[in-house]
Amino acid sequence: MYYFFVVLFVIFLFLSITLLTGIFATIGYLIFIYSARQFSKTKTVSRQFERRTKYSAITLTILFAFYQTYTAFFPTDSFYFDEFREVTLREPPPSSEIIYKNATYPDFHGDYSSIATIKLSKHDYLRLFNEIIKDKRFKKEPHFDYLINNKKVNISFSRPVMNEEDHFLNIIFLDDQESIVIKVNVT
Repeated sequence: MYYFFVVLFVIFLFLSITLLTGIFATIGYLIFIYSARQFSKTKTVSRQFERRTKYSAITLTILFAFYQTYTAFFPTDSFYFDEFREVTLREPPPSSEIIYKNATYPDFHGDYSSIATIKLSKHDYLRLFNEIIKDKRFKKEPHFDYLINNKKVNISFSRPVMNEEDHFLNIIFLDDQESIVIKVNVT
């Protein structure tokens, strides 16, 4: 039963994006045809040109809607690097490579969670670790001996967000001295 509602929601989302995109594509198509008629020497546009333009606009609208729907459920790496910036208040090091990622789709209130395991070079790992441990905005979290992706947790930090008590931002350093986990929960 749950999957039925998920499928309905995905269909609703796709149709909503298609409708909104279609409205803008139609306006753009009409402006394009009007300006093509205004600036052509004969003041007419061939039916073949209008048909090709129309089908191109429809095809691009559908492709754009598919892309938007897909990235809403499966965010790109740039989303997780933005989460890295939000949690650490730093730019991701050049050696950053996302090896695991998962995020929930935001509900009607904007609540969502995301998690990403990011592999760094040993140098970048140690530099980030030393910066975070000295940064007063981060609070060391108690942790238990547990594993993430078959790697033991070394140390965990959280960063409270001013006036956003429902934002939980965490960075977890794994003991392989290459991997970190970025967690964001908005409730």
